Amino acid sequence: MRIRREIYLPAHTWAAAPPWTRYGIAISAAAMTRKLIFCRDTALVLHGVPLLNTPSTLFARTANPGEAKTHASSHMTGKVPRQQFLQRYSQSHPEAAPLRTAQLRNFPTRLLEPACPRNVSRPDQRARIRTGKFSIPEVRLASDAVEAVTGPAQGYRAEPLGLSALDATSRMSFTEAVVVLDAVKARDDDAPEPWLHYLRTHRQQARWERAWNFADGRAESALESESRVVLAQVNCPVPTLQKVVRTSIGNVRIAFSWENERVAGEVDGKSKYFDP
Repeated sequence: MRIRREIYLPAHTWAAAPPWTRYGIAISAAAMTRKLIFCRDTALVLHGVPLLNTPSTLFARTANPGEAKTHASSHMTGKVPRQQFLQRYSQSHPEAAPLRTAQLRNFPTRLLEPACPRNVSRPDQRARIRTGKFSIPEVRLASDAVEAVTGPAQGYRAEPLGLSALDATSRMSFTEAVVVLDAVKARDDDAPEPWLHYLRTHRQQARWERAWNFADGRAESALESESRVVLAQVNCPVPTLQKVVRTSIGNVRIAFSWENERVAGEVDGKSKYFDP
């Protein structure tokens, strides 16, 4: 299967991969074929930040305004019609689950102009780029930044975590933003505060402040973060997170606890019980 021009992958490898791994494969392939500086959701993935949903698009920056648009990805089956490809796959892999048409959907790349501070107009920003007075903020990330995916030998180029988190979450739903910002608050490698002047509108500022004030770095998974939002939506009292309780068989750490009511709450995904 063709992931990007001149970048191919065995069809059974793509078919067996979960959606988030396919997204990582697409990031790697894009980085191998173009010198891209990834941003927003894609940069968050490269920084190891969990997302509530797998994005449907790769996000990257371009200094060329004419390139700033969504670029369709190549057809994964090349010149072979999809139905014919599916038949060939079934014949080659009779033991495997049938390949579905939806699994042949690739990830387009959306190129965006550089993030622009609120005190700088877009024309002025373009002029600064042309004269070399401004360059897109970037960091280098290791080639193994995406779990289970082989990255380019030179690694990845991405916007700093603080800017990526700010830019992405100010456009996300509240729940999606809390999942990201819980993880960001748990880290100390790149704070978002130095990038706050990149929030250009009052709406972005309000969305950011609401999610940032709600976020708690003690959450240990995206599922815990999402569940905490649900608890707030149903007017549940605010729980204490990760409380350690001493018992006769040792210490137990509880995801949510309400001490006055003597109630403990846990939320676990399938992987805890079914992933060998």
